[in-house]
Amino acid sequence: MRPDPSLKWMVLMLVLAQLLACWLVRGLAWHWLLFWAYTLSGCVNHSLTLAIQDISHNAAFGTACAARNRWLAVFANLPVGVPYAASFKKYHVDHHSYLGGDGLDVDVPTCLEGWFFCTPARKLLWLVLQPFFYSLRPLCVHSRAVTRIEVLNALVQLVADVAIFALWGLKPVVYLLASSFLGLGLHPISGHFVAEHYMFLKGHETYSYYGPLNGSPSMWATAWSTTTSPASQAANCPWCGRSPPSTTTTCRSTTPG
Repeated sequence: MRPDPSLKWMVLMLVLAQLLACWLVRGLAWHWLLFWAYTLSGCVNHSLTLAIQDISHNAAFGTACAARNRWLAVFANLPVGVPYAASFKKYHVDHHSYLGGDGLDVDVPTCLEGWFFCTPARKLLWLVLQPFFYSLRPLCVHSRAVTRIEVLNALVQLVADVAIFALWGLKPVVYLLASSFLGLGLHPISGHFVAEHYMFLKGHETYSYYGPLNGSPSMWATAWSTTTSPASQAANCPWCGRSPPSTTTTCRSTTPG
């Protein structure tokens, strides 16, 4: 696999942008803070979570430098506000290995979710609360032992959150947390979560998007996510979403049948 040399610089740029934003919002009124958390920072944090997904496939430094990839993911995790990068890596491997498999692919909603969120209003609520389901579902479906890197991820994140609070107060911390919750929940660029992971046509568990929104600024910022079906088949291809036709052609030529 050829690593993507631009990935680490994109992550660095987005993390520094969020640190600057923390300084800028320290005196904002709460309603403006939430407005910018949804419209701007939600896109940035969403992009960072997708960068972490790409990094989980060693796309930043290659498979020969796995430790560098793990620590870059921890660094990219900082603006998200809660530690999850190391745990994501652990469970995301199963998502690609057992795509759509109940009890193994933790991206698949549980039977309880399918039973309860069955009306339009409840489905809307599910979309709003999606960050909680996405992060807590692995613990219920296919829980694994805590690893050393997960503990380190949590400690680094705690130090970063405390430092931001000590420097600029509560508002920047709330800003980052709200950005993650809003940007990964009921947000226009979060629609790909549904298209990628939930079945609309029997036999087709995931879909890719090739439409005009790929050229918009928000989707450029989240370019890691646009072609999930090919990405699931070629999980080690860096930035599959940047070149959908070539990725799809490669996947078709290397997939049996």
